[in-house]
Amino acid sequence: MKTATIVEEKDEPESVIFRYTLPTPAFMTTREAVIERKTMKDFPQEGAWTIHHKSVEHQDYPENPKKYVRVAMKVNGMVFTDAPEIEGCKLDWVIENDIGGNIPRALL
Repeated sequence: MKTATIVEEKDEPESVIFRYTLPTPAFMTTREAVIERKTMKDFPQEGAWTIHHKSVEHQDYPENPKKYVRVAMKVNGMVFTDAPEIEGCKLDWVIENDIGGNIPRALL
């Protein structure tokens, strides 16, 4: 089960830094990530909502390679815009992660 801890919250822009660990099978090292999430209204255009995640360093959680493999979230961006033609919304999503370490091909 994934565990998450809020590390720090900021108001401008609405930002949260959190740390999570993701248990893996016994033959793999547990993954860890320290991620900043920013939520922005009217970006990149008026009426849109954007959520952006990226890996960050934090003094309370230095990297510990003897215990965890640190995941590098290079970019994770979601932009939500109204789509009245389908009576809903449109989601544009881009993501690039490096989960680190060696992963058996059968798990990919």
